[in-house]
Amino acid sequence: MRSKPGGLPRPFSEVPVYRLYGKKILWGIFNMAAIIVATGCQYSPQAGASPQFLRQPIAGTAVMRQLIIKFKLDTIACDVAGIAQLSLATRVPVEYVRSMSGGACVVKQSADDANGLEQGQETLRQHPAVDWLEQDKKMKAL
Repeated sequence: MRSKPGGLPRPFSEVPVYRLYGKKILWGIFNMAAIIVATGCQYSPQAGASPQFLRQPIAGTAVMRQLIIKFKLDTIACDVAGIAQLSLATRVPVEYVRSMSGGACVVKQSADDANGLEQGQETLRQHPAVDWLEQDKKMKAL
């Protein structure tokens, strides 16, 4: 082993490490990039997939959607019993999901088809205890 005057012996040659391993590192980075590109390009989302909350039907119905309903003060409670009361009064099949801040409720509406969903939402909007109603969907920042 060689050593510099007053220094410790060097077990490796004087060739810098980046010259020994530089090509291998670059080749490894290139291979990883190629694998990422190849696997990423194979994924294609299904045509017609939408972010709306159409899920499995409730008790034999065909379509379902989540809604947010805000009730007027001191009318309908935002709980299972209150939503069941709303469903009976309007004859629109809705189920309680959860409460939100500000007194709003998330519910699942079910119907035989998309027209039934729209008609049911209009019926719910006309109920005197409903302050406002909207579909529960992800909001995107502009």
